[in-house]
Amino acid sequence: MISTILKLKSFRTKKAMLICSYPRSGSTWIMEQINTYPNTIVNWEPLHVQKGVVPVSFFLGEKPLIPVDSKSSSYKRFFDCVFRFKNSNQWNTWYCGFKQAITAKYVITKFVRANNLLPWFVNTFDFEYKPIYLLRHPIPTALSVIKSFSNNASELMNFTMPKTLNNDRYHLHVDYINGLQTRLEQHVAIWCIDNIEIINHNDSNQWLSVYYENFILDPKTSLSHIFETWNLNYDMTKLETIDFKKPSRTVYDKNDLKSDANLHIESFLEKFDQDELQRIQDILDHFGVKNYTAFDAYPKC
Repeated sequence: MISTILKLKSFRTKKAMLICSYPRSGSTWIMEQINTYPNTIVNWEPLHVQKGVVPVSFFLGEKPLIPVDSKSSSYKRFFDCVFRFKNSNQWNTWYCGFKQAITAKYVITKFVRANNLLPWFVNTFDFEYKPIYLLRHPIPTALSVIKSFSNNASELMNFTMPKTLNNDRYHLHVDYINGLQTRLEQHVAIWCIDNIEIINHNDSNQWLSVYYENFILDPKTSLSHIFETWNLNYDMTKLETIDFKKPSRTVYDKNDLKSDANLHIESFLEKFDQDELQRIQDILDHFGVKNYTAFDAYPKC
């Protein structure tokens, strides 16, 4: 029923609201805050390899990259349909209620597989609202990825080339990743590979970089800043009714959440000694990451 309603809607790509982040970076939680804006509806992870809406014959893989100068009409048509919510199934309508589908005017599309599509997105589509690029410190992000998706967190990975569109960015680093000492270090290195080009990209002014830590510390100001940047009028009194401490649907262990924002952000530092943190800092230095350091829980930007 919801998919039928969505096909009848006339959403505009120009009005698309995009959130791009690395997995386990808090994107669902921030998406839920943005979804408090009237008449919004969520297109949930449409690029998921098994459950998303990518046609079987249309290979993208886990973390695709489309060159910024690509003029591919097939990619453009596909993503235009994604942004207008023309492709839907039970998975990507997970957040959609019947009433939302009826009243929606704006589509919030959330990706954890599209960071390296951002340059192509902004050079191919004329978005009225700058896409959000969400960053979280690589150590707690990697810890959460391991906890959520790894059967044996203590074993090293045998890292091989990911099966994804334009995976060249991994080629030079396979031996480096497999030479690291811990699974955490390997995941931090992969975080660097999947983010460094976007962090340093010449077109970075065309998207809105948002830091998870800043959002946790002051969610009202952070959410207001997003809507102000998008030039959208938001009822600021509504901010008082939002429970910013409520965990998102994808927080698997509610005990991980701390009532104190600083404790929530800083607690991972207690897990490591100075030598372990230095090895992680060496990885960040290797890839040229400057906006986070291993010894500080907060971004440098």
